[in-house]
Amino acid sequence: MTFNHRLSAEGQAIRDYVTATLEEGRALGRLIDENPENYRATAHYSLAHQMNRLGLPEAYNPTPIELANGQVLHELTVVQRCLFYEALGYVEPNLIFACPTPGMAGFVLQGLGNPEQQECFFGLFRDQLSWSCFAMSEPTVGSDAGNIKTQATKVDGGYLINGEKYFIGNGIHADIGVVFARTNQNSLGTDVFLFEPAKVEGFRRERLPVHGVPGCNVSHLVFEDMFVGDDALLGAHLKPTQRFSGAAIATFDSLRPCVGGLALGSARAMLDYVVQHDRMDAAYHQTWLKSAHFRLAGALQNLLTISARYDRGETVTKQIGLAKAKAAEVAESVVEEALHRCYGGVLVQDQTLAKLHRDIKCFEYAEGTRNVHLLNGAMLFREVA
Repeated sequence: MTFNHRLSAEGQAIRDYVTATLEEGRALGRLIDENPENYRATAHYSLAHQMNRLGLPEAYNPTPIELANGQVLHELTVVQRCLFYEALGYVEPNLIFACPTPGMAGFVLQGLGNPEQQECFFGLFRDQLSWSCFAMSEPTVGSDAGNIKTQATKVDGGYLINGEKYFIGNGIHADIGVVFARTNQNSLGTDVFLFEPAKVEGFRRERLPVHGVPGCNVSHLVFEDMFVGDDALLGAHLKPTQRFSGAAIATFDSLRPCVGGLALGSARAMLDYVVQHDRMDAAYHQTWLKSAHFRLAGALQNLLTISARYDRGETVTKQIGLAKAKAAEVAESVVEEALHRCYGGVLVQDQTLAKLHRDIKCFEYAEGTRNVHLLNGAMLFREVA
């Protein structure tokens, strides 16, 4: 059977929709690289309003994605979102992090929020450009939710939250977000709370220095007796067994293929850049270039195949993790191999090339590192055996 590396008509329409913003997107990326505080410049991006409501239900999304083929996309399937992210990775990966967006927290609200909580969260993005955060990772346990140390202590009228969160994207300037905390010490004791930083006390935050993709604005958050009301607890109308799994697993399963897509799009940008700007002898390396594009397309197709299974309702958590890990590995390998085929000294002389090489390293750490996904994958094979 021959592998068809071409995108579907829908996939090509999504790619064309995003890459039409190539010049302005890359100009914004340069601004953010100069100073991550320039993230607010993304408010002027052509797709700012679409990003701000990316995937939101139609009732909250007056600016859907309108494709050239006539499709109008409000809520996105994981397949569609993966294609969107791959194209955005090609344009400028900073944008998916720096632009106003409901982000990961949006998935949590869709799965766990009651109508009032969804109006609070989604209504904010409907009414104005806003930024969100998903506060799970901690200094000593990462995103191992089973060992979270942050505590939410029940008090009259609500909860007092104490603890620290680390590597939280957009935490430094989020207008709204969700925080994971323990309400008790048993296996079902992790809950999720909605909060608005400007409306609470006992909360402080600082930006963490990063080497690549500074638009992610990863941050250190500290909660010191931060009070939230009873109405901030997400999923109170659900069984305890549904709360954490509904919040964390669904979010990661929906976004891991997209991070893999970002990596592949960034690597595709690298290949086009070195050819278009004569950084290598393209005629001499023609066979390798075709092979590299084919490998990227194959890794993307793998992500889309797994994403389609998720969209159909299959449980593919471990397979999604493996597909994301493989995509990041292929992308990084292609970029490294491309550099070794470039003319001598270009990495030092060409800032754009250096940026593309720098940024590709970041996707290994977003949504779980490779070793974590490989360990989870090993569990899958044990189950099959």
